[in-house]
Parts: sequence; structure tokens; C-alpha cells
Amino acid sequence: MKLTIFTRTKCLRDGEVAAMQISHRAIGTILGLLSLAPLCVITLAFGAWAAEAEGPLTPQQIAAYATAQAPRDGHSPLMNGSTPMAQPAGQVFRDCSSCPEMVAVPAGTFRMGSPTREIGRNENEEPRRQISIKSLAIGRFEVTRGQFADFVNATRREMTNGCWLWTGARDDEGRPFAEWHPDRSWLDPGFAQSDNHPVTCVSWNDARAYVQWLSITTGKPYRLLTEAEWEYAARAGSATSFSFGSDTDALCRFGNGADQTLQRAFPGRVTANCNDGHLYTAPVGSFAANGFGLYDMHGNVSEWVQDCFRLVYDTGRTDGRAVDPRVCRPYRTFRGGSWGSRPVFLRSAARFPAKADAANNTLGIRVARSLP
Repeated sequence: MKLTIFTRTKCLRDGEVAAMQISHRAIGTILGLLSLAPLCVITLAFGAWAAEAEGPLTPQQIAAYATAQAPRDGHSPLMNGSTPMAQPAGQVFRDCSSCPEMVAVPAGTFRMGSPTREIGRNENEEPRRQISIKSLAIGRFEVTRGQFADFVNATRREMTNGCWLWTGARDDEGRPFAEWHPDRSWLDPGFAQSDNHPVTCVSWNDARAYVQWLSITTGKPYRLLTEAEWEYAARAGSATSFSFGSDTDALCRFGNGADQTLQRAFPGRVTANCNDGHLYTAPVGSFAANGFGLYDMHGNVSEWVQDCFRLVYDTGRTDGRAVDPRVCRPYRTFRGGSWGSRPVFLRSAARFPAKADAANNTLGIRVARSLP
């Protein structure tokens, strides 16, 4: 099987792209390399604000959501959201018993991207620019398998089986290789999980459907974070490689990435010189929170954001809006690194692309909710 992808290594004028044909096996190599280096894709214009979770639903989605059961706390699936209440910064709340816990994050300004001196930086993290973020609520933890199960059961969503798994395998040139397993899914991602682990083997399309369901279930404006919001949340007031500083040996206190545990299972991997105690995913909240009270912003599973992937930050925009999805399908952006990511890819500025229908056992979900 052949697939055409678009690639570039430097900033080209609008519309100038390079295309290449890659084999099915090469797709696995690319997905395996996502834990090592970002894939270059076409740069497209930064369009208007696109809060996709609030966009129109397809007839199929409407039919699915019409079957939604009431949350376990007995609230109506369609709550009246006409009288929203402001949440003080730092407050933890939940809109229903099966909803993710949310943290109110204050408005602020930060520099998005990485400085040239930062170890492991990539050219897709430039140019740095000042971004202003409005206050919003962000999932305190990554969406768990149990929470995602509530969504699947309530909507009767048909989840497509099959997931790209990083298993430690390598291609003929020694590069990490992700293998396609048609029998794997979010219920069986290739390693043991409980309902308190972050859901994985979910696509961007699945993530978007989940936040739309939350919106309809609660009457509140749930969505995915924009890429700028995600980095603002991950930094939590810091300007260093990680929210806690730049010492990779301290990573195991704050997140689940490639560490000594993983190195013992997969010799030859570049890892942090510490031990987080988890080979694959860890239960959410197992590590220290950042300055905003958010957990697992570095590692555990990577997290889908709203934006399409753009190679460089050359828009001149100073707000936190998402890249317009109408101009750069099918590549979406994910952030945060995973249990299999080397330290440089757990940095706050690190960013990667994947197709909207890609499911990988290192990819998961974190939600956001707009505040008044």
C-alpha cells in the first residue's frame, strides 16, 4: 500500500510543498519516530478561530448523542447552560460525576516556543512570540479509560479496532518502528490498564466526539485545548524546558516518560537518568502537579489539541486561537510526550503532527472548557 504525504524542511512560500510516496511499513517507522522527532508537513495559513467542539454535528453524531444516557448523578443529558458561573482561578470542579475534574486556569501572557539555546529544540518551535490567553478551565488529569468508557456506552459509538503500537521494535535502519495491530484498541492497547489510567489508542476524531458529547451532556462549552493554551498550561508560569526547570533527571517526579524502567525493557533507548516506576501508562495523577495544579503535562500519554499542524509560528498572531482546520487537513497537532518519549520530547515546547484518524498507544486526551 502507498500513501502520499507532504513534507518540508524549511519555510517555503505558501502553496509550495514536496510530496513523496511511502510504503505501509514506512508509515510504521514514521509513527515510531514520533517519540523521537517531529514529522515535517506543509505550512498553511493561520485562519480564523475554530472552536470545533462547538461546531455543527453531523446527522450520525446527532443520532448517537440522542441516545445518551443521563450521567450517574441523575442530571438531564441536556442541561441548561444559560446561566454559567465564573470559577475562581485554581478552583477544582466537576460538572457531573462522570465528567473530568477541571481546574480554573487564570488568564495570562507567555512566550510560546523555545529559545535557540534550549537543548533538544526543533525549528518548528519558532519564532517565539508573546501570546495572551483568556481564562479557561482545563482537565486536571488526562481523560481516563473509565471516563471514555462512559462516553462510548452512552453514545453507542462504534470504535474502530486497530492501533499503532510502539513495542520497541526497530526497522532495517535501527529506527523505532510502530507496528499496526488490527486487534488492538482503547480497551486493549497492548499493555495492562485500569479505568484510572489515561485512555489511549484514540484518534483526534474520537477526542473531538468526546468533547462534543460532554458539551451536550452538561450544557457547558467543552472542547480540546488550542495549541497555545496547551503550552501556556504546561509551562504554568515557567520559561524553562519543563514546568519545574531544565533538569531531565527530575522528570520522574513530574511525569511518566522514557526512564530507567523503560531502558531495562528496551535497551538502547535514550532515557532520563531516573526511575518513574512505570513501563507503560501510569494511573492519572501519579506524579507531582505543575504550578496550575495540572497533572501529567509531561508524559504518560501525548494529548490531542484542536489545531492543525503548522511547521512554524510565523503568523504574527498574539492570541491563543487555534489554527483553522479548513486549511490544513488532515494533519493535527499533539503535545506533551508519552510514556515512551525521550526527555527532549517531553519539553513544554515540543510539538508533533499526526493524521486525524490515527490511533496510537501513546496518544490520549485532555479537555478544556471555556469560562465566562
